[in-house]
Amino acid sequence: MSFGRAMPPEPPSPDGSTSLTSRGGSVGGASPANRRMLRAFSFLRGWTFVIVFVGCCFLAGCLGPRARPGISPRPRRGEALPSARFLPPLKTAEVLSPFGWRHGHLHTGIDLRETQGGGDIVYASRAGRVVEVGTRRGYGRTVLLQHEDGYCTRYAHLRALTVRRGDRVKALQGIGIVGDTGDATTAHLHFEILTPRRRPIDPAPNLFKRQISGGDRQDAGRRVSSREH
Repeated sequence: MSFGRAMPPEPPSPDGSTSLTSRGGSVGGASPANRRMLRAFSFLRGWTFVIVFVGCCFLAGCLGPRARPGISPRPRRGEALPSARFLPPLKTAEVLSPFGWRHGHLHTGIDLRETQGGGDIVYASRAGRVVEVGTRRGYGRTVLLQHEDGYCTRYAHLRALTVRRGDRVKALQGIGIVGDTGDATTAHLHFEILTPRRRPIDPAPNLFKRQISGGDRQDAGRRVSSREH
């Protein structure tokens, strides 16, 4: 009993192979539905690559080294200028390292040395009040002075401290002895100037006639004294 007319066999292809057909289309080849599925898969695969690439770039930006934020070596707009000049904290000093970026980190002050091995007296750059004295991580023995205009000066890596918290000191009064405490490979004074917002600025323009910056390495190592004012 026949339920339909039998389909005649297809002639063999030129290469001798045969392909089966069905009412929905070719079985040996890709049906229209399969072709649409393949196109969709190719489209999604392309977008997947784009998404993965963008995600990797995003993670690299988040987890990789951060871009250096802009720093201003001088007071920014809106910050008051110092009401008095800063004096060199050592009588005669060799500049070991200037203010600026160093090995991927911001060197927030200037490194000074008078005598190799330390032992020299550190003088207050300006009159002020001792607001911090003691040991600070990385800085070693440290003195922080606050001045009448809100500016602060920090003196770090000291061997000995000769002031106490709350003391009022005059300009060029001795406050400590140069040493190598904290993260210091040699005895020297790390000196910082902080704005009233506690933001570090380059001490060199405030101490010396010629500015010493991170990009001016030829000045690092020269000797300076308070007579340059």
